[in-house]
This record gives sequence, structure tokens and C-alpha cells, in this order.
Amino acid sequence: MLAAAEEFTDPVGYSSYWLWLALLALVLVVGWYAGVTIWANAPAWAEARRRVGLPTARDRALFELERIGQQVAEGGITERAGYQQMSLVVRHFVAEVTGVPTGSMALADLQAVGATPVAEAIALMYPPEFAPSPAPQYEPLDHTLARARHLVATWT
Repeated sequence: MLAAAEEFTDPVGYSSYWLWLALLALVLVVGWYAGVTIWANAPAWAEARRRVGLPTARDRALFELERIGQQVAEGGITERAGYQQMSLVVRHFVAEVTGVPTGSMALADLQAVGATPVAEAIALMYPPEFAPSPAPQYEPLDHTLARARHLVATWT
């Protein structure tokens, strides 16, 4: 029996490098998932950086709305074209300051994403924008333009 016990040997010891390599792999995997999660969930600092351009975007939109009003008053463009351009200006302003692609959204889509003030303003522009050639009476362009200016000026 003594001879059989001498045939057994102790387990082979592993180098400590394997432990460090396993820990490094674990840190890399956890870091990868943390990085992807942070990158995918638009952190607050990215939102703050995006909103830095709000005064500039507001100024541009207000200037464009003023230009549209002047061109319609002078007869440079039709009222229908004025409503169409006003809709584009409001949509692009909101898209620029929020990052939501409002330029390609229908009214229902705007309401679904919580852009109710924009949806209400665009709803006023829809009928004259798409009306038949002799357009029936709708809210005057000046009133709709004032609402669009107010929306842009008070957007936060």
C-alpha cells in the first residue's frame, strides 16, 4: 500500500498571471457594457450641450418668421406658400433644439411624442397649407404667424 501512495502527485499550480489576466478580462467586459450603456442613453451633459444653441436657433427662427410675414404682405409669396414656410420654420426650430425629427412627423406623431404646442400650431397651418386653390377662410396668416412667433419665443 505504501507504494501506491507514492504514485500520486500534488496538483500542478497555476501561474498568478492567469488570475490577473482573468481580472483584466472581467474589467474589460464590464467597461465595455458600461460604455455602451452610457453612450446609448444620451447623458445629461449631451442634452445641455445641445441646448447651448437655443438662443441662436430661436433668433434664426424668429428672423425667418418675420421674413415670411413681410414677403406675404408685399405679395412676394402666396399665403399658401407662407403657411408652408411657416410650418417648416417651426418644425425645424423644434427639431434643432430638441433633437426630435419633427420635420417629418404628422400631427398624430407630434402629439404622440409630447410636442403638443407644436402640434397645435401646425394644426392651424394645415388647412390653409393644403386647401384648394381658392382657399376658404381660415385664421388670418398674421394671427397664425403671431402664434408661431410666440411658440418659438417661449420654447424652453
